[in-house]
Parts: sequence; structure tokens; C-alpha cells
Amino acid sequence: MSKPTQDSKYFGLTKKQVLLLVVLAVLNFAVICGLGSIVWSGYKQSQLAVVPQTISTVQPSPTPTIQPTATQKPTHTPTPTLTPIPQPVATENDILNEICDERTQFEEFYQSNGVIRIYLVFAKLDCEHGHGDLLLWVAAQNITQEKVHVNPLYFSTIDFQGRVHNVDSKTFGETHGFEATDLLYNTHTDGFLFFGVGRNNAPHYIVYDDGWNPAIRIDLTEVIRP
Repeated sequence: MSKPTQDSKYFGLTKKQVLLLVVLAVLNFAVICGLGSIVWSGYKQSQLAVVPQTISTVQPSPTPTIQPTATQKPTHTPTPTLTPIPQPVATENDILNEICDERTQFEEFYQSNGVIRIYLVFAKLDCEHGHGDLLLWVAAQNITQEKVHVNPLYFSTIDFQGRVHNVDSKTFGETHGFEATDLLYNTHTDGFLFFGVGRNNAPHYIVYDDGWNPAIRIDLTEVIRP
């Protein structure tokens, strides 16, 4: 039998063709292995994405509750209310004791109505002697910017029984009697006034009323103290 030559064929293929097939098979196997590795890696990544990861969260520490500091309420000390001591009110007898047969001087006691200011200077009442005449010395002052007329007829007295006594005609014959006149701003006039009130009949009020402005009333129980 003759030996096969270098070009002898295997399964109808030459030696070179067989080697080429082997190389191709190895390459295909390598490619398949590489693709399989890639597919497997992708599968693992997808599994990791599907499975939820438990993330531990840091819980905030609870805010401590601060108890309010107990404050002591201030103690209220009430302010003492000072009750004024009522002043004794003069009676008719007190006034009689003050002005009977004696000229009682007053320290420029006055009342005003915003137009005229009436001063009571002194008073005297005939109790034991005479006819029971009440003698007053009064002054009138204009406290406005306008001219004001004053007149002795604007004066009267009211006793404790409520009787009104008008000025007596003796006023007009008296040398220093109160005269009717017009007063300019900040000027004044003064003089005597006589009232026939009767013996032991003390005056309660001395009234000045000109009929246009508010009447002025001097209360002798406020002027004379018991």
C-alpha cells in the first residue's frame, strides 16, 4: 500500500481546511463564552435592581420638653384709701355767734361766675342793739375783657328759713355804700350793703344775680367754721 501524501484528505478535506475549521471552532467557542459572561452579568445586575435595598435611616432624637419655670405671682398690696375727715358744717347759731354785734373780717373770700368776682370782706349783724340790720362790706371785680355793669340791687341774702332779703335803702344814703357803676377789665369797686333781716336772724347765703350771667352764691356755712 502506498503512504498518504501531505495533501491527503480527511473526510474529503485537506489538512489545511481541517486546521482552519478547528481554529474557527475555537474562536466560536470563545465568542460564545464571552457572550454568556455578558448575559450572566446583566442578569445579576437586574436581580440587584429588583431586590429593594433596606436603607437604615437615622431617627431624630426627640426634642426634650422644657417645663416652664414656675414664677411667683407678685403680691398685690392694696393702696390704702384715705377717707377724708368731714369738716363740721356751721349752723345758724355758729354764724350768729360770729357776726352778732361784732364786725367779722374775712380774708378776701370770694366766688366767681367767670364774669364778675364778688369778695366778702366783713359782716356784722345787729342782734342786741338796733333793728337787726345786717351790714356787709363787699367788692366786685371785672375779670373779662368787656365792660361789666354792677349794681347794689343785684345783691340779696337768704336766711336759714329760706326767706329772701333785698338790699335796704340805707345802702344808698351811706357815704361808703356800694354804688352802681361800669367796670372795665381788671377794675373793681367796693362798699357797704345793708339788709333789714331782723334781730338774731342769721344769713345763710349772700347772692349776686344780674339777670344775664350765672348767679353767684356765697354760703356762709363754708366761710365760717364752727
